[in-house]
Amino acid sequence: MRPSDHLFDLIRSLNPSEKRHFSLYAHRHIVGEENNYLKLFDAIDKQQEYDEVALKKKFSHEKFVQQIHVAKNYLYSLILKSLNEYHSADSSNIQLRELLNSAEILFGKGLYKQSSKILSKIKEKAYRYEKQISILEVIVLENKIAFALQDMEVAKKVISQGAKEEEQLLEAYHNSRQYKYLSDKLKIFIKTKGVVKGEDDTRELESILMHPLLNSEQKAISYSTKYSFFYLYSKGF
Repeated sequence: MRPSDHLFDLIRSLNPSEKRHFSLYAHRHIVGEENNYLKLFDAIDKQQEYDEVALKKKFSHEKFVQQIHVAKNYLYSLILKSLNEYHSADSSNIQLRELLNSAEILFGKGLYKQSSKILSKIKEKAYRYEKQISILEVIVLENKIAFALQDMEVAKKVISQGAKEEEQLLEAYHNSRQYKYLSDKLKIFIKTKGVVKGEDDTRELESILMHPLLNSEQKAISYSTKYSFFYLYSKGF
């Protein structure tokens, strides 16, 4: 695939609702450029195959065509931002990232109480969805706030509690990744082999199903790991 195809592929991947949202988003975020980016978007969307020569001919009287690669890069970024906004209500990861960005901005402005309030909200949501990495990022910012407040007794308690929490989170994350690794290995085996056909297949399957983590459900310490445990158990035993 040529690099210049990436924007074309991204636009072609959008569904009608995403395209409508982008149009509204672009009108809100583009000022004073007569929406040349929307014109470029519509032109590429109508192409069946990417044709940059045709684009340059179509927009030969527009200034942006003189640096069309810059325009395309900007349009690509704009579409991604629009998609982030569009899907934020459906994605816990996007929601958490936006909240963390807000908390970091407030911290940068010295609004520590407001930042802490958002961090508490992130933690509650992240624990609910088992997003250990998001919680670890919260702990880092909590520590920064504790030191910024210049109360070393409070800071001591915050970093001590944070260290214990980090240890538990890292253990849970490692546990989750181990089960995910076994689950993915089994999925690949099923898709590529289907059934055991020889000693090599037997050894490969046993290396997955005889793993110590599958000895007991108790070793799966979260909802997601228990899901992986029972998936492995249902497929292999």
